[in-house]
Amino acid sequence: MQPCFRIAGLAFAAMLGAAPALASPATCGPDRIVKAATAYNALGESPVQAALAGRTPVTDEVFAEKLAEIRLDAGQCPQTGWVRIIAAGAELKWVERLEADTPPGEGRKAAHVPYVTQAMDHILAAQQDAPKYLRTAQFNLRYEDWYGIVKEAVKSMTSYAEAGHDVHPVLTETRPPLTCNEVTMAMATAAAAYETIGRPASLKLLDRLADACRGSQDRAHWSPLVQRAKAITQQVQDKKIAGKVDVHIYLRGALRDVSQYLEGKSAPFGLWQTRDQALLDKLLDEHGVSRVLYDPDSLKHVAREDWFAPGVIGTESAKISVALEISRNWTPKAAGIGAPTVEETGPARSAFLRAVSEMSAEADAAGQGIAGRLMINEALDLFQSGDIRTPETADLPGMPGWLHDVLRNTNLRKIAELEGETP
Repeated sequence: MQPCFRIAGLAFAAMLGAAPALASPATCGPDRIVKAATAYNALGESPVQAALAGRTPVTDEVFAEKLAEIRLDAGQCPQTGWVRIIAAGAELKWVERLEADTPPGEGRKAAHVPYVTQAMDHILAAQQDAPKYLRTAQFNLRYEDWYGIVKEAVKSMTSYAEAGHDVHPVLTETRPPLTCNEVTMAMATAAAAYETIGRPASLKLLDRLADACRGSQDRAHWSPLVQRAKAITQQVQDKKIAGKVDVHIYLRGALRDVSQYLEGKSAPFGLWQTRDQALLDKLLDEHGVSRVLYDPDSLKHVAREDWFAPGVIGTESAKISVALEISRNWTPKAAGIGAPTVEETGPARSAFLRAVSEMSAEADAAGQGIAGRLMINEALDLFQSGDIRTPETADLPGMPGWLHDVLRNTNLRKIAELEGETP
């Protein structure tokens, strides 16, 4: 490693947290975008690309100067989408230089992660000002230009996540706020690209993006739903999603999202092709997953005091009534909406756990511990897959996996205990 490269890296790390004074909106328009784009082009190609082409990469000094300039632009114009995405591209170019200087076999280094995180922060910030076509004397800036940066950011983030690094909150339960717009849909397209669609981290991202877009009244916003469905079917087929419950929930979620996207039409339609439908059908058959999509409004409501009554317990109406009650106890805070702290999500999830545990206790009190807890587990799965939700929770993420497992396994242990007592 060249000394100047190491020194430049230290300087960059120091600048990453700098907070320059904000510029006035008037100075964050096309001229500032052109300035940032010009600096971005001056960063040149990656060292690997330059070596393959027999060219000399940009010197460390020039790279450091231009990167600092772009970072300053982004700090002064935080609400200008083009500038923020250009800044994301600059961080990714810096990561490329770090990776080129990493000895073979050392993989994705933790020291590189903050720059990938910063790139994603820039892209998420661009949600408030999605880049529009901009034609100037120097540039024609198009969708393809900024999408290319988004794609590289998603590819890099999921790659580092697959290597075991905590890269960004968007892949965790403390997800940042997401809206459904051109930027989030571009992220979904990137996550569903052939290089990334098979990565579990990409499916986590698609889970979040589909949650953000599922409730939109504009069907043009529904593409993340089928992109998520494509990722689900590929990962179930590749056995990256395993376990009967997880496979069932994910395939039911894919079925529900495809149904919303198609609106009664048949494949091929839009992004959903005949081969996609064939794979989904094959997996539904292989895993014994029902194709029936429930309409809670068309089913008879069962009062809570009758859930565990003989002749009622285990019926479809009783099961769905339990699932709707489970849904009523789920809250945005429990779902992690708005990136609440652990101190906020903890009590909300504890309250939800208590509410479901009370249902199990009622089953025991009615002398229906086995059948009642089995029905509650089925209702939990219906809620978790999104099949049965109240309007208030229809677009919320479901339980974190650990909470779903705790509730189901508690019931299964009690069922095993009761079965052992049965003569």
